[in-house]
Formats: sequence, structure tokens, C-alpha cells
Amino acid sequence: MRTRLTVATVSLLTLAACGFPKTGVVPPPVEGPAAEAAATKWKGTTPEKLAEGRKLFSEKCNGCHNHPDVDAIPEAKWPGIVAEMREKAKLDEKQGESVLAFVLASRKQP
Repeated sequence: MRTRLTVATVSLLTLAACGFPKTGVVPPPVEGPAAEAAATKWKGTTPEKLAEGRKLFSEKCNGCHNHPDVDAIPEAKWPGIVAEMREKAKLDEKQGESVLAFVLASRKQP
């Protein structure tokens, strides 16, 4: 009985650590006018940075989050989320910035 309780507790803690954001597909590449708009809105955003961010998002975020739906989380929360998750995903600061740029540029604009 004690073993079952321990296994259940560890399982729940693991799921809680990964969180339960709404999932979605990996957004398409940000190109053309959307990339230009992103470069205007977020200084230092380049097509290369957006492409790297998409690749890293696809590779690194799926482990715990099954590709979080970028529109399900408010834009203002993404910088903090990426900063926290960057370390867990073993991304350096530049890679984290690329992921953030991609996520923000991929969101549906109002």
C-alpha cells in the first residue's frame, strides 16, 4: 500500500512540474510581412532568429508540454515563462531569446 501511495505521489508531482498548458501544433514559420512586423515590434528580431526559435520550440518544448498553444497564454506572461523554462530546457540566453521571439511573433495578432 505504501508503495502505491509513493508511486502515485511521484506521478502527480511529475505532472504538476510539467504543468498543463493547452496544447497546440507548432506554429508555421514566421516569414514575409509577419517577420517584418515582428522586427518592427521587437528590436533585434531577424528571420534567422525566428527560424531558430521555431526549431528550438519544436524540439525542446514538446517534452513536458506537447507544444503549448502560444495563443492560450497571455503575451505578457511569455517572457517569464521562457526565462524559467530556458534553464530546464538547457538553452543559453540567446536561444531563449530566439524562442521568445518566435512565440511572440507566432501569436494571433488582435
